[in-house]
Amino acid sequence: MRTHLLLSAFVFTTMTASICQADDRAVRKELDADYLRMCQGVKSKDTKPMEELSTPDFTMEEAGQTEDAKAALAQLKQGFKTMQSADCTMTIRTLKIRKDQAVAVVHYTTAFIMKDAQGKTHQMTGSGDNEDTWIKTKNGWRIKKVKTLKSEETMDGKAMKR
Repeated sequence: MRTHLLLSAFVFTTMTASICQADDRAVRKELDADYLRMCQGVKSKDTKPMEELSTPDFTMEEAGQTEDAKAALAQLKQGFKTMQSADCTMTIRTLKIRKDQAVAVVHYTTAFIMKDAQGKTHQMTGSGDNEDTWIKTKNGWRIKKVKTLKSEETMDGKAMKR
């Protein structure tokens, strides 16, 4: 009897773990596609992917400052005005999923060609890690919060101060 209970518990645990792993893989696949979509938006100077993938109460936290969605999008649009070209990658390093919330630590790299107010061209690069909080909605996963954990930026090969 005891062996039967242990075997049943083992089978149940194994099946549950397999289902959870499959669910986690599906979430990761969806978020990977969303990060790719956001990078494609940056490359084409289009804020629509970021607008569509964020929650109405989206916030972005960097260097102790917090911006809401409206301010973050305004800053992005302003940057797009001076940007001539861009490259962007975002890679999930870790992903923790609990019910309708996922927290991803994401490594990003960016490279831009920008023109300053005097018309001079500059090469800008950035890399770092963000902690992104995603919420499951009826329309899929939406990003609620981006918190910068580490960020390094250069302009024309020289480190920029924050």
